[in-house]
Amino acid sequence: EAIDLPCGPACAACGSGGESKHAMLQCICCGESFHRFCLGLPPDAEVDPLTWQCASCNVCSHCHSGVDEELLLLCDCGEAMHTYCLKPPLKAVPEGDWRCPKCVKSLKCERCGTSKPGR
Repeated sequence: EAIDLPCGPACAACGSGGESKHAMLQCICCGESFHRFCLGLPPDAEVDPLTWQCASCNVCSHCHSGVDEELLLLCDCGEAMHTYCLKPPLKAVPEGDWRCPKCVKSLKCERCGTSKPGR
C-alpha cells in the first residue's frame, strides 16, 4: 500500500514540512525555506516574500553589500543593515536584539496600543 506524503519544502531550521498549515518563507538567494515561527517572526510581521533573504544570505538593504559582516545588523524580519548605513549611523554594534526601521515603526505599546512614542 502506497503512503501519500505531503509535498513541499522542508524548513531549513526544524526539518519539518507543513507549509499547508504554517506559512513559510523562501530565501530569494539560496532557496531555503523556513517557517515564520522558526525565524521568531510574529504572525502579523510584514515580510515581503519577493525580497526576503535568510540570515546566511543577507546583504545590507541600503548599500546592497555583504562586506563588513561584523557590522551587519540582522532583524528578525530578515532585513539587514550595516551600522554605518543607518540614519543616524551607529558607532558600535548594539548588544541584544536589533530591530530594523520598518519593524520599529510597526511596534505598538502593549498598554495603550499606540505606535507613536509619548502619546
